[in-house]
Amino acid sequence: MVRAKLQVALDFTKIEDAIKIADACKDYIDFVEAGTPLIKAVGMSLVKKTRDENPDKTIVLDMKPMDVGELEMGLAINAGADIVLIPGIAPLSTLEECINTAKEAGIKVLIDETGMEQLLGKDMMLSRMKDIKARWQDIIVDMPEDAIKIHGYKFKEIGLEAVKKLRERYPDKVIVADLKTISSADKEFEAAFKAGADIACIIAATSDEEIKKAVLVAKEHGKKAMADLIGIRDHVGEDGVIKRAKELENLGVDYICYHVPIDDQVRGKEVPPESIKNISAAVTIPVACAGGINPNTAENIVKAGAEVIIVGGAITKASDPGAVAKKIKHMLS
Repeated sequence: MVRAKLQVALDFTKIEDAIKIADACKDYIDFVEAGTPLIKAVGMSLVKKTRDENPDKTIVLDMKPMDVGELEMGLAINAGADIVLIPGIAPLSTLEECINTAKEAGIKVLIDETGMEQLLGKDMMLSRMKDIKARWQDIIVDMPEDAIKIHGYKFKEIGLEAVKKLRERYPDKVIVADLKTISSADKEFEAAFKAGADIACIIAATSDEEIKKAVLVAKEHGKKAMADLIGIRDHVGEDGVIKRAKELENLGVDYICYHVPIDDQVRGKEVPPESIKNISAAVTIPVACAGGINPNTAENIVKAGAEVIIVGGAITKASDPGAVAKKIKHMLS
């Protein structure tokens, strides 16, 4: 059995908080991840600047949350966005969190359809979009003609300052940029690798075209691409997850990540070891796993075939992060 690697997910909104935790557990972790909220939070300075310079304009923010919908929508709202793009391929729990948060704040959302037709088929995509718009017709709008749109790759490029700082502080660690890329994969991956990332993450449910862009840029830089299966089970079930994992390997990604989002975790869902076993049996590339993993569950996830164990809250929210990281690392050994 391959010795599994331990990755800490630094899902903070301030770089100093992320570094504090990474320092505490650096002796026991192999991969250091700049979490999506961290990258996006740092990048919100661009949105605030645009808002200040254009007080009377409608600001449309290409946020595309795939997890922690309330948190990411809060970042967008506080930065001054009037309309936020959310992905139709998002986990259903995250989609709900995003729209409910927008409703409470009195802003609107746009549904981004990237990847939906490929994942669901045209008829199911149209049916799904019809249902979403009918359910939340007072919140979902179309793109205004005179709006200023801030693209995700633009604010993420600024947010990748977090990756630069992690690279400088931990030169001997594998640095992961959890971009959760859905579109403009070439631009986002280029920026991530220039910032010092060794691995960058793309959403597995996005289009094959975007996956190919990410893989190409990774290969050009001698780096790695990780595809995150987050949300796919909601839309196409276990068989669809396995099918997509095989497709991703054929497209050239280096890692596949099975991921139970936080928005699902708070609803009682956990990582099913059987799914990890099925994915590991279907592909030859390393399988990573994220989603509420802790000292009590890590061993079974590794036995199921995961080669990278991604731990967030169990370490980052612990009173002694180093001790928890040490305990999990010992299990992986």
